[in-house]
Amino acid sequence: MNQHDRKDNKTPVARIAVLLSGVVLLAILVSVARLDDTPGGTKPDSPLIKKSKELLLKGGDYLLEGDNQLAIESFSQAIALDPLNSDSFIQRAKAFVRLGQFADAVSDYSRAIELVDDDKALLTERAIAYEDSGALAKALEDLDLANSLDPADSLIHGHRGRVKAKMNNLDGAIEDLDSAIKLDDSRAEHFINRGSVWSKKNEFDRAMADLDRAKELAPDSALVFLARADAFLQASRKNDAVAELESASKHVDDTGAILLARARILLNQKKANAAVIDLTKVLEREPNHMDALLLRSQAYRSLGKEDKAKQDQDAVTRLRNGS
Repeated sequence: MNQHDRKDNKTPVARIAVLLSGVVLLAILVSVARLDDTPGGTKPDSPLIKKSKELLLKGGDYLLEGDNQLAIESFSQAIALDPLNSDSFIQRAKAFVRLGQFADAVSDYSRAIELVDDDKALLTERAIAYEDSGALAKALEDLDLANSLDPADSLIHGHRGRVKAKMNNLDGAIEDLDSAIKLDDSRAEHFINRGSVWSKKNEFDRAMADLDRAKELAPDSALVFLARADAFLQASRKNDAVAELESASKHVDDTGAILLARARILLNQKKANAAVIDLTKVLEREPNHMDALLLRSQAYRSLGKEDKAKQDQDAVTRLRNGS
């Protein structure tokens, strides 16, 4: 009896199993064959991936040049070609933050976090975007998770302390900032933030001790001068606050921060008209500057200009909603 005369002794179940294994193998082969044509599933050396990387680099150049809108366009094109590259989402989020489009930034950071799982750096970046949008509870959630991933990261403690201070949890803020300084006492920002919290707690001597240390660590930092000016203002030492701002003007290229700080002092001195002038200058340069909009709204309201105050408040609401 030759091979053709032999009976097939396989059971029906066995024959079905063989057939299914063949179908699975065929599906795998088809998927591999299509890799070069599928965005997000492309081979590392495919034309789509190469083009996506070129667009990512181009967007980075636009960011360095300060052209955030063109950067967003390049990053968006890169994402369309390779939607699994977290770097494109991260860089586009940074551009959105610069434009004050915090809801879009949060969305991109969220997608990046999905792609790389929980990453403490990305969680911290998203927390800052939440903070800038005014969503402080969301920011705190991200920072709590980031801290659980690395309790020894001083920057996470520092950011969380700042958020807690904004939420008026001053004791919690001090606790986090104490931890930040114990973990790394070489960062001026930790002393600036803790000094600012001590100032809010009306503990001027402690505030100035921290701000003096910050000045030793970063003698050319405008942020130190601005924090010291705020502390003097909190202690009703307005002349000293003005002197600090004059010193700051020698150490900072962007006068926006100085104008904003001076506007706060002017408002405190009930000089709302002068404050409006400074804040308008800030907003001419940064139309989506939320703090400037909020302060100008307050200044307009004190002048009885409710329509203009409402316009600025509405602008803040739109920014927070990402519209």
